[in-house]
Amino acid sequence: MAENRPGLLLGWGEKAFGYFKQASLLRLVQRFRQGDAVVDVYVISWLALEVIALALTAIFSKSPGDAGVLWLVLLGVIFGYRLADILQAVGNVVVFDALREGAKPAASPQRSLLLGFVNYVEIVVIFALAVYVVGDEFARPVGHLWDAVYSSLRQSALLGAPMEPVTRLAYFVSVVQVAMSILVLLTLLAWVIGSLPRRTDREGRERK
Repeated sequence: MAENRPGLLLGWGEKAFGYFKQASLLRLVQRFRQGDAVVDVYVISWLALEVIALALTAIFSKSPGDAGVLWLVLLGVIFGYRLADILQAVGNVVVFDALREGAKPAASPQRSLLLGFVNYVEIVVIFALAVYVVGDEFARPVGHLWDAVYSSLRQSALLGAPMEPVTRLAYFVSVVQVAMSILVLLTLLAWVIGSLPRRTDREGRERK
């Protein structure tokens, strides 16, 4: 019998996302500790770091001189990596881990949904940072941190930002946020819904 191999795109995707998975900081942590609790602490720690950075950005992003620039560069590198880390985690859990031999089964749909919600909140916080930093690039400049949070929340909910972007940088931030929200939120929700046990009647027949 011929071996059932994945298609060309799936094969390439599996290899690429496998490399991204090995580059995750979570893999380094899991060399010392294993278990679902490690993943939970890892994700919650990232969220806490993002919230702290969001609060500090109101101070440092407007600071003149090298200190403010260095802070913004540091934020860009750290949270750019985190966005890529979220994408690889969702891609591997939803699609590519099932293609690998000996891969650990995915967590329950309920737990995956909860972790996905935390990742969604992370996207909102990270792009609130981005919107606040490039706030002058919108038709109505972002004057307060809560304006950036509100704009990011609307954009992540696919409702559209209340401020119209007017520069390429602002358009880039908006497009990347919408793309991230669609990939993470809709993909994960579709996988979780498909993984839920189907209801049956008393005779064990599947309900239509």
